[in-house]
Amino acid sequence: PREFSGSDDGRVFIWEKRTGILVNILEAASDVVVNCCQPHPHYPILATSGIESVIKTVASNRRNSLNS
Repeated sequence: PREFSGSDDGRVFIWEKRTGILVNILEAASDVVVNCCQPHPHYPILATSGIESVIKTVASNRRNSLNS
């Protein structure tokens, strides 16, 4: 399982839950705060939102790269 964390600079950090190892950093948005991130349960798609009223998605072309 993975844990997801947003940042003030628009990046999303993906951590290995058991070990605490940082496994990936995604550029979710530029010049936007990412407060919330939620992976899709079956597809490599991540929904992100910040302080504005917009929900953005980040997708990968590799299956299970976001949510293993």
